[in-house]
Parts: sequence; structure tokens; C-alpha cells
Amino acid sequence: MAYYKIIPNIPTNGTSEPPAHYVDTTKDGDINYNILRNQLMYDISDVEVKEIDFGEFEGRRTHKKKL
Repeated sequence: MAYYKIIPNIPTNGTSEPPAHYVDTTKDGDINYNILRNQLMYDISDVEVKEIDFGEFEGRRTHKKKL
């Protein structure tokens, strides 16, 4: 079981970060399939893949409440 963060190398306007896609190989299948899916989705050939830990994977959806 491994967790990955896939960041497509798409041109940006400099103020925003490219969208990140998170993959859990136990649920989402093969990492190569997900890399290919991102390449086709954004019509690019270059993506950055980072292996992350469980804490970062789970923390991707947490939002801090503003008081």
C-alpha cells in the first residue's frame, strides 16, 4: 500500500498552483494507470509523482475552520 501525489506540469499564470491528484494504490489501482490518466486528462506528457505518507494523504481534505 502506497500513497502518491501526482502533479501535472501544465502552464499556469504564476499565481495559482497546478491541481494535485492523490492516489491510494490499494483503492485506485496501479500508479502507472493514474499517471497515464492525468497525461490524457491535461493533454501533457510530463507529470511529477511524489510518494507521500499516510498523514499527508489523509490531511488533504481537512479544512481549518475560520473563527
